[in-house]
Order: sequence, then structure tokens, then C-alpha cells
Amino acid sequence: MPRPRVFFQGDYELLSSQFAGLVVAAKSGLCQSRGIDVVLRGKVRPGSEADVVAGIQEAVGDRGDLALGCAEQNIVVPAQAHGAPVQVVSAMYHKSPLGLGLLPTSRINSLKELAQRQMRVGMLADSLSLAQRLLHQAAGSSRCPGGREGGKEGGGGGKEEEGVEE
Repeated sequence: MPRPRVFFQGDYELLSSQFAGLVVAAKSGLCQSRGIDVVLRGKVRPGSEADVVAGIQEAVGDRGDLALGCAEQNIVVPAQAHGAPVQVVSAMYHKSPLGLGLLPTSRINSLKELAQRQMRVGMLADSLSLAQRLLHQAAGSSRCPGGREGGKEGGGGGKEEEGVEE
């Protein structure tokens, strides 16, 4: 019987320190000594990670192989909303490192008041689309600011979108 394979699709450079544990375990033979072949996949077009992982899993079928990947929430959430058969199994951060701060002089006391104001924010592009949607959903507004439909803007890489106006 063939050994199970785990296909891993990274979202940035495959061999970055983010994936060091998996890469070392695969390259040193630790996974193979436990009866698992790990296939480390190369770079993909930013924004296509969920589709690539779903495609790998479809291709390997029910042979006991597994496709795993890593992608930012602004890629996974819209892909799921459009029917991609992918599931989130863990977050990189178990508590968000993101926060929202206001000056005491802002006199904003609720998310609804915040959503009705023009503001400037600086955040990673990976989080921008999702943060916009969540803020407006929490405030009871269906309006998606900036006319952006979620998904593939940003694309990772930790680039900041400074001064994005709402």
C-alpha cells in the first residue's frame, strides 16, 4: 500500500522561516520515518492559494493523500463564500495582533458611529478588505467602502496600505 502524501502549498516564498518546522521535518526525513511523504509545493500566483489547494485535493481524490495550504484571510474567506471546498483548520495567530485605537477627542462611542465617519487607517493590505467588511457588518451597513469586492487585492507580502480613505 502506498504511503500517504501531504501536499503543502505555501502562500509566500515556500522556504521562508514561517514554514521552517515543516520544511526541516520534511527535508530531514522525520516525516518519512513516520510513514508520511511530504510534498512541498512552489510559489503560486497571489490570491490563488485556495483554488490551488482545492485542485490538488480533487486530483489526489480519496487515496488517503491530503492537500494543505497557508493563505491570508482575505483570500480564504471570499473563496469559501464563492464555494471553494476549503476549510480553515487553524489561525496563525490565536489572538489577533490587530487593534483599533481612537483618540479620546474623537467622541466615537460605537461601531455604528465609527462606520459613519470618514477615517484614515494604516494596515496590511491582507487585512484591509476583511476589516472593511467586518466593520460595516458590525455597524449594520451592507455598504462595502471603496467599491472593493473582497478577495484578491493585497495578495500578501505584508505591504502596507497607508492612508486608505473610507
